[in-house]
Amino acid sequence: MVNAVCLFNSLYLDEAVRHLRADGERVADEDLARVSPLAREHVRMLGRYHFALDESVAGGGLRPLRNPSELGDYELPPVESGEPPP
Repeated sequence: MVNAVCLFNSLYLDEAVRHLRADGERVADEDLARVSPLAREHVRMLGRYHFALDESVAGGGLRPLRNPSELGDYELPPVESGEPPP
């Protein structure tokens, strides 16, 4: 599970940095040296998983990045009964 989370996070961190730099934002390599793909707050370690993939992901692409200005107070969906909280 940890390997899958690290791979997912690495792919999307890389894509986010590419996106920021393409938009003209300064992203220092020194700052990136302190970023870790081990963050897991967005992952439920216990529970059921459904892997119905979006067409873009099934075709080998990445899902679109979220726009921070549209996030508001994003929270994970509620935990199904019988599962411990994340």
